[in-house]
Amino acid sequence: MDAFDGTLARFQGTAGRKGFLVDAWSDSAVIVLASVFMYWIMDAQMILVTVYTLFYLFLNWLSFKLENLGRPYEIVLRPRIFLYLSLTIDLAVGSESVGVFLLVMSVVMGLIVAVGLWMWWDSATRLVGKKG
Repeated sequence: MDAFDGTLARFQGTAGRKGFLVDAWSDSAVIVLASVFMYWIMDAQMILVTVYTLFYLFLNWLSFKLENLGRPYEIVLRPRIFLYLSLTIDLAVGSESVGVFLLVMSVVMGLIVAVGLWMWWDSATRLVGKKG
């Protein structure tokens, strides 16, 4: 359901900055709680949990910055949805795939961060060029 709330708000014409912020902060809070759960309960490696969580939080911060520059950063791949799916599979089947998932998604999110940073740098340099 979480993946559709923003789309529904835009479709109904009720999307706003407050909803954008509340959604991003609540998603971040859930990711932090899921990360604590993965480390303490599921014995996931601390470095993988930390890298994944920091990339996720950084992506949220970066999307705020790009939104302020007038370049919305919409991520088609929803890393948190895959996290929830991986946790569900691990808990139901006991497959212990969370570590592999965290490694793969950390690499993917690293690439997403790189693209986002490039967009931010490009936007910032264009703004500086317009002022000068």
